[in-house]
Amino acid sequence: MLKEIKKGLSCETSFEKSCKEQEEQNDAYLNATGISENEFLAEKGFKTKMDIAMGLFYYYEKEKGIKDFSSADLRRYFEITKKDAPSKPWEVITENIRKSYLQRIDGEHNRVRLTTTGRSFVENFEKDKRK
Repeated sequence: MLKEIKKGLSCETSFEKSCKEQEEQNDAYLNATGISENEFLAEKGFKTKMDIAMGLFYYYEKEKGIKDFSSADLRRYFEITKKDAPSKPWEVITENIRKSYLQRIDGEHNRVRLTTTGRSFVENFEKDKRK
């Protein structure tokens, strides 16, 4: 039994190491390029407000170190990029929670953070595949 637990831990540690390496590569890319919000969104090719929201959350987490967000933050990020903000930002956030891209923060009123699934969605988004 103890061997199985240790084996499980080593797999988990290996997975965490892989995730950490991917995060470091993404951080290095954003920091090295000094890429702006609009450049990042254009490079990824996000079209829908749901996808743009995820791109913005990802950008602000990686580039600015912001770890949690609100609907007011989302509206402000859309304004900064001069894109039409969703009329109901909380609905965009709620839909991304349903997709497991975001999660609510316990004890924080109306605040969310990116999940591993959400980060993976943005990192693996392919420009011309989605319409």
